[in-house]
Amino acid sequence: MKIILAIILSITALLKTELVLSNNSPTQIDSLISVLNNSKADTTKARLMNIIAAKLIFSDSQKAIEYANKALNLSIKNHNIVEQGAAYNSIGTFFYLKKELDSALYYYHKARKLFDLSNEKNRSTKSLMNIAVVYSEKSDYNKAIKYNQEALKIKISLKDSIGIATIYNNLGNCYNLMGDVNNAMTNFLKSINIYEKLDDKNGLSTAYYNLSSVNYYKESYDIALKYCDQSLKIREEINNPYGIAYSLLLKGAIYERTKDYQKAIECFNKSLKIERELSDKQGIASVLTNLSRVYQSQNKYDLAKKMSIEALSICRETGIVRLESSILSDLAALESNSGNPKAALTYYNQSLTLARNNGNKAEARDALSGLSDVYSQLKDYKNAYEYHRMFLFLKDSLFNEEKNKQLAEMDAKYQSEKKEKEIQLLNKNKELQKVEIEKKQAQVNKQRLIIFGFIGVFVIIIVFSFIILRLYNQKKKANFILANKNEEILQKNEEITAQRDEIEAQRDEISNQHSIVTIQKEKIEEIHKEITDSIQYARRIQRATLPKTETLKSHFTDSFLLFKPRDIVSGDFYWIAEVENHLIVTVADCTGHGVPGAFMSMLGMSILKEVVIKEYITHPSLILKRLRKEIINALQQKGEFGEQKDGMDMALISIDLSTNILQFAGANNPLYIVTNNELIELKGDKMPIAIHEHMEAYTTQEFSLKKGECLYLLSDGFEDQFGGPNNKKFKSKPLKELLCSISELPLEDQKNELEQELIKWMGTNEQIDDITILGIKI
Repeated sequence: MKIILAIILSITALLKTELVLSNNSPTQIDSLISVLNNSKADTTKARLMNIIAAKLIFSDSQKAIEYANKALNLSIKNHNIVEQGAAYNSIGTFFYLKKELDSALYYYHKARKLFDLSNEKNRSTKSLMNIAVVYSEKSDYNKAIKYNQEALKIKISLKDSIGIATIYNNLGNCYNLMGDVNNAMTNFLKSINIYEKLDDKNGLSTAYYNLSSVNYYKESYDIALKYCDQSLKIREEINNPYGIAYSLLLKGAIYERTKDYQKAIECFNKSLKIERELSDKQGIASVLTNLSRVYQSQNKYDLAKKMSIEALSICRETGIVRLESSILSDLAALESNSGNPKAALTYYNQSLTLARNNGNKAEARDALSGLSDVYSQLKDYKNAYEYHRMFLFLKDSLFNEEKNKQLAEMDAKYQSEKKEKEIQLLNKNKELQKVEIEKKQAQVNKQRLIIFGFIGVFVIIIVFSFIILRLYNQKKKANFILANKNEEILQKNEEITAQRDEIEAQRDEISNQHSIVTIQKEKIEEIHKEITDSIQYARRIQRATLPKTETLKSHFTDSFLLFKPRDIVSGDFYWIAEVENHLIVTVADCTGHGVPGAFMSMLGMSILKEVVIKEYITHPSLILKRLRKEIINALQQKGEFGEQKDGMDMALISIDLSTNILQFAGANNPLYIVTNNELIELKGDKMPIAIHEHMEAYTTQEFSLKKGECLYLLSDGFEDQFGGPNNKKFKSKPLKELLCSISELPLEDQKNELEQELIKWMGTNEQIDDITILGIKI
C-alpha cells in the first residue's frame, strides 16, 4: 500500500500537466509585457494579458491572477467572449493550484460555455480536459471520464490526432486510478498507436509510462519493467528531466516489489539526484519515502529513519499534508521496530491528529492500528483495547463508505448510460420510422399503379367483350332475317350487296378491337417484367449488403457459405464483423420469403451494424437482446391478440481472436461444433427475435476452440426441405450425421457434398424455404 501511494502521487502530477502549459521563460514574459505596454487596442491588450497569465500561472500564480482579472474586465467591457473565456480558464487554474476545486470547476465551466458560444472548439476541449483533471483530483473518476469523452468527440470531429491521443492517455489514467485495468490498457494502447504514427516522442514516453503503471497494479512486473524502460529511454533521448525522474521512481518501485532491493535503491537514488537538481520538493519527498521503505524492508532502520525525517521536513515546509501523515506512520513503525515504543506513540499520535484534521480516514485507521499494537507491547492493555476498538469502528466505517461510494458511482454511471442510450434509441427510432414510412409510401405507390393498371385492362376487356357480343347478336339477327327472306334477298341483290359491305365493315371493326386487346395484353406483360426487374435489382442490393467471407479466411484455416434463396430475394441472411479483437458471425432466418423476408433481413443487418460496430457490443446475449428490442420497436409490435408475429431466428457467435474463446447465443437456432468426428450441439433459447409470450434474457454459452474443429451456423431450410422416396422432410438428425461424415474434407468440398445431397433429396420437388449454412474450420 505504501509504494502505491507514491506512484499515485506521480500519476496525479502527470495528470496536472494536461492543463494548458506554455514556455514561461523570464525573457519571453518580459517581451510580452513590453508589447502590452505599447499596445493601444483593447482587444490586443486583453489577448496579451491572457497569454501572460497562462505563462505565469504555475510559476507566479498571484501575479498571473492579476493579469487574468485585468483581461476579464477589459474583455467584458468590449463584449469579447473569447478573451473572457481565456481569462476564466486562467482563474480556474489559479483555484485548482490552491486546491479550491469547486471554485476551479465553476470558472472552467464558465470558460467552456463561452468557447461553445463562440464556436472555439479547440479552446472548448481544453476547458473540458481541465474540468476532467479537477474531477480526477476529487476522485470522481466517472465524471472525469465523461468530460474527457466529450472532449474526445470534438477532437475526432476536428481530426486533431495529437489531441485525440492526449485524451486517450487521460482516459487511461482515469480508468487506472479507479481500478479498471482493462479499459486503462485499451486507452493507453490507442494513444501509443497514434503517437507512433505521428512520431511524437514526448507523448509516446508518457503513454509507455502509464502502460507500465497499469501493469504494475496488475502485478505483471516483467511487462511493467519493459514499458518503463521504453519510457525512460525516450525521455533520456529528448532530455526530459522531470519525466526521467518519474520513470526512475516507477522502475525502483517495480524492483522493490520483486524484492530486488539493490536495483530499487539504485533507481531511487538516480531519481532523487535529478529531483534535487530540479528543486522538485514533492518529487524529492516521494523518492525519500520510497527509499525509507526499502531500507526498512532490509532492517536498516537508521537509514530508513534518516530518509523519513528528511521527507517529513520537506512536507512540512511545502504543505504536502497527504504524504506527511503517511511518513509519520512510517517513522512510528521504525521506532517501534527499533525498540522505542514511546517515540512510536508520539509519531502515531501526530499522524492520527493530522489524518483527522484532513479527513483522511484511511491514514487515521492505520495510526489507530499502530497505537493499539504499541500499547499492547507496553502491556497497557486498557489503551490497547480502546485504540483497537476505535480502529475496528473506523475500519467498518471506511468499508461502508467505500461500498456506498461504489454503489453511488455504479448508479450514476447506470443513469448516465441509460439516458444516453434512450436518446440514441429515440434518434434511431425516428430515423427507422422515417425510412419505413418512405419505403411503405413507395410500396403503396407501386401497388396503386399495378392495381390501376389491372383495373384499366379489366374494364377494357369488359367493354370489348360487350361490343363483340353485341356484334354477334346483330350478325345472328341478320342471318335470321336473311334465312326468312331468301327470295326477297335474291330479288334485292343490291340491298344484299350493301348489307354484305356493312357486315365486312363490322368485321374489320371487330378485327381492330382484337388488336387493341392484344396491345393491352402486351402492356400487362410489360408491367409484370418491370416488377420482376425491380425484384432482381432488389436482389443485387441485398447481395451487395451481405458481408464478404474473406474476413473469415483471414482468421481461420478455411470456410464456406451455402446460400440458396427460395425466391429471387432471401429471408435468410448472414453477417460478419470484426470489432475490438472480436469476430462476430451470425446466420439468421427471417419470417417469410421473397420481398417481405428480404425487408426483414435488411432491417436485421442494419440494426446489427448499429449495435455491434457503432456501439462496440460484442457479447452475444446482449446483441440478441438489443436486436429483439429494436425489431419490436421497428415493427411496432404490441403483443396483441391476432397480431402478426414477424421477426427472426438466429445463431450468433463472438470469437475472441486473442484467446480463441467462443461465445454463443441463439434464438431458436443452434450452433454445431464437430471435433474428432463427434458433433456437439449448442442449443439456442426457445424464443425468437420478436414479440413473444416469453421474453427472458438470452443465454450465452462459452466454448474453448481448438485447431481443426469445424463450426456450422445454419437456418432450418435444409432440414425442412421435402424430398426422398417418401417425400418427407430431411430433418436435423440426418443433417448432423452428414456434417460429421464430411467434417474431415476441405470446406469447399463440404459445400459441394451438401449441395449434391440437397439436389438428390429434392428430386423434382420445389425448394420450400431459404437455405443458409456457414462453415468455419479453426
